Amino acid sequence: LIGGGFRTYSPCRKDKLIIRRRFPYEFKLIEHYESSLHFNHWKKMIRTDGRYRKLYFYHHRQKDGLILREEFFDEKNKIIEEYKNRPDRLIYRSVTFTPNTDLLNQQSLRLKENNYGKDVLINKMTQKFELDPDLPADNQIKKTEFNIQQKQ
Repeated sequence: LIGGGFRTYSPCRKDKLIIRRRFPYEFKLIEHYESSLHFNHWKKMIRTDGRYRKLYFYHHRQKDGLILREEFFDEKNKIIEEYKNRPDRLIYRSVTFTPNTDLLNQQSLRLKENNYGKDVLINKMTQKFELDPDLPADNQIKKTEFNIQQKQ
C-alpha cells in the first residue's frame, strides 16, 4: 500500500515551522512557516530533491521586496526571483548558468551557487520592470537582457 505522504505539525518551534509534508515516492518536501521578525521569513518552501526548490517569502521580511525565489538545478540550471513594491520597480530577475567549471576562465562572469557548492558560469541574465503609470511608456525600460555567452 502506497500512502500519499507524511504530515508533521509543529506549533511551537523556534524556527517557526508549523507544517512539514513529505512525499517520499516523489522525493518532495513542503514546509509552511509562521510569520516571524527574527528568523528566516519564509512563508512556504517546496523542494524536490536534486531538481527544484521554490521559496515564498513574507512581504515584510526586508525592504528588498522579494516574494518568490525558484531554483532549478537539473537541466534548466536557472534561478528566478519575483519582487513587489520596490522603488526601482523591479518585478522579475533571472539568471541561467552552466555548472560545468571546465568552461570557466579569468574573463568568465561567475556566480557562487549554493546548491553546487562552487562557482558556475553565467549564460544569461534578465530583469523585468513594471511601468510607471505617471510617465510615458515609450520612455521606460520594460525588460533588460544580457546574453553573456553570445556577448550581447
